[in-house]
Amino acid sequence: MNLQQFRNLKKDYVISKWKITDEQLSKWSRLDKECPKDKATDCVINVAHFFDLIDRSPAEKKARKLNELQTGTEFAKFYVPAMQLQILKNERALTNHIVNVFEFNKDIIDELIEDIEPKHAIILDLLRGPGILGHAAILAVLANGEPILIDPQQELFYRGAQIDQYIRDNGFVKFEIYLRSKRGKRPLKETETQVKKKSKSPLSPKRRRIQVTPPKIEPTVSSPTELPKEKTRKRKAKSNKKAKSNKRAK
Repeated sequence: MNLQQFRNLKKDYVISKWKITDEQLSKWSRLDKECPKDKATDCVINVAHFFDLIDRSPAEKKARKLNELQTGTEFAKFYVPAMQLQILKNERALTNHIVNVFEFNKDIIDELIEDIEPKHAIILDLLRGPGILGHAAILAVLANGEPILIDPQQELFYRGAQIDQYIRDNGFVKFEIYLRSKRGKRPLKETETQVKKKSKSPLSPKRRRIQVTPPKIEPTVSSPTELPKEKTRKRKAKSNKKAKSNKRAK
């Protein structure tokens, strides 16, 4: 695949990247310290744990078993399911996943490094030839923009021109990288049972609103018959006084 074909591939696919920190690099230690480094066959598991695709305890057990059997793990078979699950949980997205093989081409490597933002990294599967075990490693770009090749299994780091030297010295002729489709979002309802986090506290039941109608209070109004009676009494009292005064006058 030439540079133009690589650029055409990137129109539909994106290279999966992970964040990387100085602390992550300084604290790293290989999984199986019982096995001599030159006999180790657990490179895929070391890279996977470096990016937390597998927890430390099961990773150590897997690494020990591989080294005892002196066999490796196929790159695509292990990484694709693990990465699919990680993307599904983090982004709730359904994407097509492929592992694409490239011949070592300086132009492609340079463009690949340009595509990696500072403090980010990608997984490389370095291939030697048919029937010969490859090697899983990490291509990263540091905060200062410097490219670095990380070998978690061997606990080694290669900077700048050392990367090309490492590739030549180990007889790597091709490499695989993991890509995912840019298209195809999965509806939320299809993944919510896997993605949705459990609530820390149970939901409180909804309060039911009860509308209370206040009792109707009739205004207090004097009866219309009371006023005439009051007037009648006053008139009778007035007329009686007048009659008494008339008698006295007589």
